[in-house]
Amino acid sequence: MPTITYRGRRRTGANLGALGWWVWGKGREVDAEYLEAHRASFDGNKDFHIEGFSYAPVTVDEGNDGIPDMGWTKGDILAWMEEKEIASSSLSTKKKLLAAIDEHLNPTEESNNEAEEAEPTGDE
Repeated sequence: MPTITYRGRRRTGANLGALGWWVWGKGREVDAEYLEAHRASFDGNKDFHIEGFSYAPVTVDEGNDGIPDMGWTKGDILAWMEEKEIASSSLSTKKKLLAAIDEHLNPTEESNNEAEEAEPTGDE
């Protein structure tokens, strides 16, 4: 179970309104639902130390097929593209990266013709 410890400026503790009274240095066990419900108060707040929980985005493979989709994080998409040696840029949006993956997996007729023209025929 996640534990939150108040380490803020007030050494005696702090009354944080809807979050209640927090005693400095004393951990409080909470469930993940509590943390998600109060995400705005805790995420990135240096007054609190959270153990056993992370607000980091999680990749969810919507098709459960191992191919990146909108459920994947951008970092995981870029790692997949690097592994498959597909050109990418970290400055691209997730939508553009997914379009590049789609183009790689399902090349259009035009790119098929370009690839055929680039192959040597042996007649040269």
